[in-house]
Amino acid sequence: MKDARFDDSNIVFKKLADNSFICVVAKSHEIAKSFMENKNMTREITTEELWTYRQILNIPPYLLKSFYSRGYRILPVNDELDNIICSSTPEALGLALAGLGYTMVPEHHFTERDDLIALEWKESPHSDFGIYYHSNLDKHSGTGKFVKACANYYSLNR
Repeated sequence: MKDARFDDSNIVFKKLADNSFICVVAKSHEIAKSFMENKNMTREITTEELWTYRQILNIPPYLLKSFYSRGYRILPVNDELDNIICSSTPEALGLALAGLGYTMVPEHHFTERDDLIALEWKESPHSDFGIYYHSNLDKHSGTGKFVKACANYYSLNR
């Protein structure tokens, strides 16, 4: 993710994609049922539609204190529910797969699965996703080839 505060004339940021959060839930969960029944339905959801369902919050331990103490949250949370807090995306996806609720994950953390459904969260904040590299990068070096391969991958898969 691009850090808006980072500034170094020797370092270049190559944007690969516009990244947002997606809502991931088991296909067997109540949230997913209407999307599964109507295959032509747009796969997007709003905070209001999710508000009454348990959320699986994916918060790394180093962010946990600031998540609750500063009063600002990237993701809306209904504190009236018995939500689950975990520390990694794989853990959150496993809990969602078990049918324990839904989770919001950055879209670059999710790979399509037969047993989970990903829904576009309409109110999601967006951020540039990409790669940083030195400004005098040799395009024929291993790093240069890697940057090019990443750019090609994201241009084909978006």
